[in-house]
Amino acid sequence: DGMFFAHVQADPTSQSMVYVPDNLPNEPRITVYDLTDGTLNTYDIAGEDAETSNIALSENGSTLLGTAQSGETGLSRLITIDLESESQVVRAQNVSETGVGLLPGGRMMVSHYELQEGRVLPGRKLVLKSLSTTEADTLTVSPEFLSFSSMSDNKMLVANSEGIGWISIDNDSFELLTTGFFPHLSPDGRYLAFNRVDGVMAVMDLVSDETIELTGIPGYSPRWAADGQSLFYLDYSDIPDDRIEEADVRQLPMEFNGGIRVSGEPIFHLHVWHPESMTMEGSRVAIYSRGPVSTSRPIKRSARVGWWRNFGRELDESLPR
Repeated sequence: DGMFFAHVQADPTSQSMVYVPDNLPNEPRITVYDLTDGTLNTYDIAGEDAETSNIALSENGSTLLGTAQSGETGLSRLITIDLESESQVVRAQNVSETGVGLLPGGRMMVSHYELQEGRVLPGRKLVLKSLSTTEADTLTVSPEFLSFSSMSDNKMLVANSEGIGWISIDNDSFELLTTGFFPHLSPDGRYLAFNRVDGVMAVMDLVSDETIELTGIPGYSPRWAADGQSLFYLDYSDIPDDRIEEADVRQLPMEFNGGIRVSGEPIFHLHVWHPESMTMEGSRVAIYSRGPVSTSRPIKRSARVGWWRNFGRELDESLPR
């Protein structure tokens, strides 16, 4: 058994078919997709004794921060990769981390629980650490779920149990913006993309407070493109029921003249097996998955007879009589 891939190239008249095996192995990896040249590069920072759990890209997309969690202890190493030279540097070890981020100015953000004699202490710490020094500032934040997204004017955009809002680095105050998760701020700092509590993608204008729901466009983890004119997101809607652990990475064109609105159909970029998380900065999309990432969409081999039969029927009905 296996899968066929229908690979549609830039020329819509040119297609090729590719075959890969069914029952793909569970092999965690980080894949970085470069929009400028269409290349896919895979990185393994965990090794045999660990697996990745969280990833982040620097503001210009040149540095990747990943975590390698030990299967034996549950603690993580924090590792950065220079995507140009592919050199790796271990930034911290034995961390009980729950989220990471790379901030402007060469700083690393780590959300983690402190340990005492192997036990997790209540309350979560948010640590800001310079990548060039050993100094670190620590903040005490909510012990509930927290994910980092963006930074502006000494504030960090996060999602926790209260919702999406700003945490001030100066005084640890929290300013609630809206409810939801997977927040991401546009490059100009004006538009907030996120998933509502019910899962619907939405965009909020932080100047006018206008919010539009992207109904009819099912997706998760929206991320702004570098020019702020489109959103990248994970789409599970077009996946057959027997392959529910797969997703497509799509790009949604947006317009902002006279309000927020969608300006075109979603564009397919990637197909991902077992996606765990996705982030984007600059021209690069980084994905942590438990299976391969491909620029082709699969057609299940066991369904190929019915697929070709339907295709032939549609072709026959379209021919002139």
